[in-house]
Amino acid sequence: MRIWDLHCHMSNVGGRTVHERMARLIEYADRMEVERLCFFMGLSFVNQPSPERLRLENDQVLEALEHWHHRAFGFAYCSGEHPEASVAEIDAMNVLRASQLA
Repeated sequence: MRIWDLHCHMSNVGGRTVHERMARLIEYADRMEVERLCFFMGLSFVNQPSPERLRLENDQVLEALEHWHHRAFGFAYCSGEHPEASVAEIDAMNVLRASQLA
């Protein structure tokens, strides 16, 4: 059976950097035989992010995917309070996915 964890966050995981936290999360996934992790936010948990915070959180997910794209999948962190910024973040994630599939 193939297992994907469809709702992961890098917050509340030990490690100072995206890469340290991802290594720990992959270690946990391996222990539980989880094939892929799907991320929705970066290193922190913000309920009402600014457009700049959306970008920062999504950039952290993209940074994690640079090394772990074979084990992780990222969704754009969006906000209904900032629709234009959210669409831009979705577009950025789609560009990354397309480059990984090429």
